[in-house]
Amino acid sequence: MDIELILIAILSHNIFDFILQIELFRCYRFPICRGDGRDFKRKKNIYKIIKGNLMHTCSHFLGLCLIIFFINLIKNDPVIFPISKIVLICLAHFIIDLMKSFIYLFRTSTQNNIWIFLIDQFLHLIVISLVIYDFDIIYLIRQLKNKLLTYPNSFNLTEKVLITSIIFIVATWAVGIFIKVFINYISSEANKINITENIGKNIIGNNGSIIKIASSEAKNGGYLIGILERILILVSIAMNYPVMIGFVLTAKSVARLKKLSNDSFAEYFIIGTFFSFIAAVIGGIIIRSLFN
Repeated sequence: MDIELILIAILSHNIFDFILQIELFRCYRFPICRGDGRDFKRKKNIYKIIKGNLMHTCSHFLGLCLIIFFINLIKNDPVIFPISKIVLICLAHFIIDLMKSFIYLFRTSTQNNIWIFLIDQFLHLIVISLVIYDFDIIYLIRQLKNKLLTYPNSFNLTEKVLITSIIFIVATWAVGIFIKVFINYISSEANKINITENIGKNIIGNNGSIIKIASSEAKNGGYLIGILERILILVSIAMNYPVMIGFVLTAKSVARLKKLSNDSFAEYFIIGTFFSFIAAVIGGIIIRSLFN
């Protein structure tokens, strides 16, 4: 049952951190600051950060409660998720996100730092696991070990559905955000610029090469295309019909054919495609193995 609670909490976290995070919350959590530390002492930004993270945390609390409610409507055996643990998970979520917001405000150059993104998500997962297991690390490791040694028979149907849902969200939405952050990170590191301050412009590196091309594409068009691409690949692998992968990659390459003439764009396109492809294939393999 403890593993089931972890899966429910992780599913809720992924839904409300990657899919249903409202743009208003994001604007409050990460107010625009044009220079490192310049706006740090302005009370209005501190208030905005606290307010935004409170709203974001409340959405996680309500979301987790709703998911538990709907699961209990479907299942014959109700899920008992202590309210104290829900509150503790959400409180820790608020503290971790608040720290991240202040880091971004104090050092705007870290907004494209892939390590902060990964550490943030890692801390959330660790907190969820520790809270549910009452901070008994040894028991947690023993439970995980037993589950993995007898995989996939060790998981019941509810757990398999929860794992499938988590993998689906991570391999589509979460990986899309990771790719965006990673591309911005390697671009800004290589050229010592902050891409977020150059939206809508051609970004030129120190050597004169174009790093990012301004265009009239639909807003978040590339991100949404990437999600659809990974969904198709993941479903193809899960259904043991990999021939669809070739079609997806060919269609994507043809659509970007003109832009691929730019060396910088081609490099980032290939990096993003590989990340996208690997995540979707691994996700599809895990889902297929769960139900074999």
